[in-house]
Amino acid sequence: MQQSNNLLLTSRLPELQLQRRRESEEINQPCGGRRSSGSLKAFGSVPGALSNGYPKATLLLQEKEKEEEEDKEEERGERGGGGGGGGGRGGGEQSGRLVQSSYIRSIDSRSSDGQVDQKQKANLVDFVLVYEKQAGVDKLIAQRCFFEQNLRTEGLQLDVESEPTSRVCFVKIYAPFSLLCRRAQRLQMKVPMRAVAHACNTVQQQRLPNESEMFMTNESRWKNPTLFGFTIQEQLLIKQPTLHITAPFVQSRLDLYNAFEEEKLFSTNQRSRIVFDLLQRTRCDPNNKNKHGISWMLSIGAYKAAYPPHDGPSDYKSLDPADRTQWSTRQILRLTWANFSCILKPQPLQLIRSYFGEKIAFYFAWLGYYTAWLTLPGLFGLICFVCSLSLTHSSDHLSEICNNNKAPGNLTMCPVCIPENCVPWKLANSCESAAWNYTFDNYTGILMTVVTLTWAIFFLETWKRREASLAFQWDAFDVEEYSEILRPEYETEIHRLSSSSTIINHHEFQMPLLKSIFRKGASLSGVLLLISAVLLALVALIVIRIEIYGLLKNFGGFWLVYQSEVTSMIIHLCTFAVVMTLGLIYEQSAHRLTDFECPRTQTDYLNSYVWKVFIFELLNNFGPIFYAALIRGQNFSLPNEQTHLKEFCDPGGCLNEPVQAIAILLLARLLISNAAELGYPLLKKVLKGRRLVTSEVSPIEEGVNGGRNQPTWRKDFALNEPHLDGVYAEYLEMMVQFGYVTLFVSVFPLAPMICLLNNIVEVRLDAINFVVSYRRPVPIRVAGIDTWHRCLNIILKLAIICNGAVLAFTSETLPKMMHNFYFKQDQNESYLEFTLISFNTTSWPQYKKNYPEENQICYYRDMYQHTVKGQQITIARLAVFIAFVMFFYLLQWLVHTLLPKIPSDINNSMKRANLIAREVFYGKDVDLGSLEYSSGVNENSSMAEEMEMNNLPFSSESLTSKEDYSKIVTAAV
Repeated sequence: MQQSNNLLLTSRLPELQLQRRRESEEINQPCGGRRSSGSLKAFGSVPGALSNGYPKATLLLQEKEKEEEEDKEEERGERGGGGGGGGGRGGGEQSGRLVQSSYIRSIDSRSSDGQVDQKQKANLVDFVLVYEKQAGVDKLIAQRCFFEQNLRTEGLQLDVESEPTSRVCFVKIYAPFSLLCRRAQRLQMKVPMRAVAHACNTVQQQRLPNESEMFMTNESRWKNPTLFGFTIQEQLLIKQPTLHITAPFVQSRLDLYNAFEEEKLFSTNQRSRIVFDLLQRTRCDPNNKNKHGISWMLSIGAYKAAYPPHDGPSDYKSLDPADRTQWSTRQILRLTWANFSCILKPQPLQLIRSYFGEKIAFYFAWLGYYTAWLTLPGLFGLICFVCSLSLTHSSDHLSEICNNNKAPGNLTMCPVCIPENCVPWKLANSCESAAWNYTFDNYTGILMTVVTLTWAIFFLETWKRREASLAFQWDAFDVEEYSEILRPEYETEIHRLSSSSTIINHHEFQMPLLKSIFRKGASLSGVLLLISAVLLALVALIVIRIEIYGLLKNFGGFWLVYQSEVTSMIIHLCTFAVVMTLGLIYEQSAHRLTDFECPRTQTDYLNSYVWKVFIFELLNNFGPIFYAALIRGQNFSLPNEQTHLKEFCDPGGCLNEPVQAIAILLLARLLISNAAELGYPLLKKVLKGRRLVTSEVSPIEEGVNGGRNQPTWRKDFALNEPHLDGVYAEYLEMMVQFGYVTLFVSVFPLAPMICLLNNIVEVRLDAINFVVSYRRPVPIRVAGIDTWHRCLNIILKLAIICNGAVLAFTSETLPKMMHNFYFKQDQNESYLEFTLISFNTTSWPQYKKNYPEENQICYYRDMYQHTVKGQQITIARLAVFIAFVMFFYLLQWLVHTLLPKIPSDINNSMKRANLIAREVFYGKDVDLGSLEYSSGVNENSSMAEEMEMNNLPFSSESLTSKEDYSKIVTAAV
């Protein structure tokens, strides 16, 4: 049959070449697409050779004889050729239509003359390119025409729509079925094989109402939805079609998919991926053969945007909830997910995955899972904080500090910094700060730290199991790295370097080793330079703090009394401003450094970029907190040795500073982030719409700003473009938040509760942005959160070290325990007196110069002057730190080892799905209901052994080569 098609195409080659020349002559300026004024004309720009080789049902192997099928294909091909390129599916008879089925978008049908059905023309778009008419830019026009003509040569159908008075032009792209088949095989895309109707085929199946339950339901169930669950109508809207056995697509074996019509074989996500792959692969510069892809065309301004369209508007209020056929997937998501009224309801993850792709679905799955798990540390931290408040008033240590009538409350304390900027003060003046310090530094802090770190360990390990379940259900368990296409920028660079090698039987390109080392080394140098900027900023903030002390001292009055508190507040606000500014600078710098590296694939690019930004964000956000919690209080110098880089912490304790830093940085970050997520996309959308209207755009383009009568693909242009993979910024924000929850939870136990409340809102904010404010992103197929899981593991390991260091070296709990149960037996002195050391100021000229009337003796906090006791405390601190770290590292290793990453039921289902797929592939009748889900595959049976050991031979009649189906492993049932 394939040879017959080839002969037919060869015989018609002169006719097709003439047809292409005629089509080129008919193309209007400035580019090669047909124009329409308010109406869509026929897709006549695709050469017939690209469509007539695969008319409708040509590739479907039915029960008829092979010779009869070939004759029919030739007849259909001849009738289609006479249609004059009427479309990618032939024009002799009405072609198959893509009909909407849950997540399958409605696609236009054709009439017998090859024209588009006016009733269904609105949705005949797989991808949209947008450009702006510019006078005197002939080079861009030529490149656009060259690029679009190459797209037609590849087999895509293009149609340009604009108005004579409009500056904005829309290029609508549609991929015919024959092209989808060819590209799907090249991309090793997995498609359904046969329907599986048996209920045991799903890992977990949501219970949906039957007919009797529907008739028993009244309108009140719709008008008064439940708080924690979906109504009956919402469940029916979310309901997904039957799940299927899937396998990598092989064009020569379409008989494996004969349970489906061609229009249902590829989902809208798969169509978008195929079209986007072609857009990235197509040559775009007539003068440079090494330049490829829509990304390059966007970078030079030849196009303003490129996006797959949404499947309909987001507004749903005028629709009938009982009639599901009226609803688009976008509207269903707007009702049941991207809505603050659903704030406590579960997320429809399957629907999110089918509409946005696996990468975005995995983000929301992880965010929902993380938010649910935050409930435990959030509530426990709140309880610990309330208990600490009640214990504060009963503290003997605090009563000693606050009593200014007798020692030690009336003792004169040495200045905390150089005498020119800081003044001596009475210990009783630090009563308030000591009270807050004791609130966060007590036995409940130790308990909170143990609970939170244990929670984090189990959270990360159980998420792996949840991730495996979702990957299996979403047919993404076996995503392979080698199947990913090369980045156009990488190919361009390799063409320039003229170096190649062969890998995995495909002609791929590899950058020379020395070039790769040089690029990565230069990029690493840039990263280190930017990290040094963070350290310099931290040093600058320390110096600024000392100068602010002096400035407030000169003001006198209120500013002098609250010198320490005001200085801390100003410094924390300055720190937040520096953190946000450096974050913006580094984000742009990381892009340039990663571009210079020229990674091989888009996954490599994202991984390299993510690691750069992740390391920087850790230092940028937590560097100041690390200094305040672990370095500032560890001052072993004498009072007369103070400099602009040295200062003492408050005698009441050293935890006040990190507590204030975490509270201000976390709250300010969350407030600004949520305000930006909610307000910035809407503001940008409005401003973009106003620009389109005020730039002498036709009234039709005004609909881009929200007109009801305009097609969705036109309105999408006014929406915001997702950044990178669409969820990078959201993931990074959650990584930083996870750091605030775990890294210093011993200092600020309220962080989990604050993040829990934020995330409940964050899920819906992100959902609203994706459904309402963002263009539909190109779906990306992944098997999990990948790199971000490694980032979480790094944060957890650092959290164990940081919390152990805070409890051992900064907290006063351990020294107090040693004093009360060990040292107090030797001498009758309070812990506060034990920690205060006297200093004679006669040897301190600067002090006597600035404060001649003060007492000669001042006190400072330092227990290490007690030689023997100081050494004992130091040894105890080190022992506690080592034991703490080793215990939690051991616990993490045990949980990681003993808890399987893949649940046993998922493991059995994978084997079962693999067995069914092989049976179907080799043409055997399979009783799907006879294979019990719970028991999986019987390893003792001969058939199971045969399947698992790959003993079934590959037949030349069923496979073109062994490689065609070497990846037969299936995913979701």
